Amino acid sequence: MADIGDGTTLYDWLNGQPVEFACVLAARIALRVVPVLDLALYEDAEDRRREIILPSFRALAASSYAGAWPGRRAGEVRKVARSAGQEARALVGDLANGARIGAIEAQEAIPDIHEEIWRLESDVHALEVAERAVDAALEATHSVTALVDAATGIGSSAAVYEAAVSGARIAHRAIDGIHGDTEWFDEPDEDESEQDAAPHIAEFWNAVALDVEWLGSAETAAMRPEEMVAGLSEEALWLGGTPVWASKRWADFKDKLPNAEGWQVWIDWYETRLAGRQLDVSLETDLLMIPGEEDWKQGPAHVNAIIAKLIESRSDPLLAALARGFEKLEAVKQISSIDLTRHMDRIRNALPNDPCLAIGATKDMLETTMKTILDSRGNSESDKLSFSGLTNQCLTVLRLTGNSPPATEGERHVRKIVSSAQRMIETANELRNLAGTGHGRVAGKEPVVTAADAEFVASAGVILAAWLLRHHEEI
Repeated sequence: MADIGDGTTLYDWLNGQPVEFACVLAARIALRVVPVLDLALYEDAEDRRREIILPSFRALAASSYAGAWPGRRAGEVRKVARSAGQEARALVGDLANGARIGAIEAQEAIPDIHEEIWRLESDVHALEVAERAVDAALEATHSVTALVDAATGIGSSAAVYEAAVSGARIAHRAIDGIHGDTEWFDEPDEDESEQDAAPHIAEFWNAVALDVEWLGSAETAAMRPEEMVAGLSEEALWLGGTPVWASKRWADFKDKLPNAEGWQVWIDWYETRLAGRQLDVSLETDLLMIPGEEDWKQGPAHVNAIIAKLIESRSDPLLAALARGFEKLEAVKQISSIDLTRHMDRIRNALPNDPCLAIGATKDMLETTMKTILDSRGNSESDKLSFSGLTNQCLTVLRLTGNSPPATEGERHVRKIVSSAQRMIETANELRNLAGTGHGRVAGKEPVVTAADAEFVASAGVILAAWLLRHHEEI
């Protein structure tokens, strides 16, 4: 495992790495501190959900977006990140300062009412811990800003690294704070190594180290930086397993978010990252770009209703089928040496807005699958075959077709299924030749392909690729 255990070792590793790595690490670090925000709701008050939790989720959405898809809509994401991060920090700071003043005034006015003083001081501590959690999110948004600035030549890579490291140090202190080990008014020492023996701190830095190891693994070495961070963003948030304290805090946090305010959209958003599920870039873009600061200022019920409608508009059964197909292909990837991640990403990013591209990408994925299967079995001449010949030879090599009559009634039906699968694969190629990308056509006279048709072709193509790969591994 990578030797990452504090801010210094993290910076040493980052220095010289692609800036995208720092940005995605900063985003994932901030996400790990989300359960700490539970303490901000020590007092059950609507204003805290509106003024701390909602802006914090918005800031996290911006940093997560930039971490997963660096460069995509960079200027807009930078603007949202800065605005949301600064707003969340200012609001939690105001609440924490108000709580401190209230506790001091109470001590002066009612020194003998110890229970009330204890309650106020507990709330002050809770808000101070929440401040650090928000600060970690703020540093993640700083990494977004620095990333865009570096890409445009008005900033440096060092600023991105520094924001990520600063966020990690603050997250360390936030997690330490919920275990009662940190004095919040003190700045951390040169490094945090004196506290590294604490289990919760070891778990935190272990998660950072596992992310670093994932980025530096041999399996990702051939990928471009933007592909690597997109892949890491869809991995489980705690690669070594979610710590017990984080699971319990998150469960408590969810219970404090009332259904009437529509918080389920954010609960699902966070748990998608917690579990490491596929991200919907189109939905994430729409969420982040909800127009007008006024919408966000109207509070959780208003904004969350907008987000719920965005999600509902994407409840397309064909897209759901495609998502299940991706899951099947991901499952096969665990037992196969053939990785089709890039092809899946192209299909995923094309739908529903570019049906022709989706069809072209589906045909390419199927062709790559079959050529790679044949190559791994010693046939290096597959480039000389027609698409139909390629399909036929692949099915033959996988023993899915035969020249002798079927021995049983069951085998006869399986042969019919294989024949249908072959026709589907070849028809995907024919449709690509007619309407998919890869061929130039007279502008304005291109064949029309609907999103629904492209989604069907893509979902069928993904399932067929998974089917071929599973047979490849089993014989």
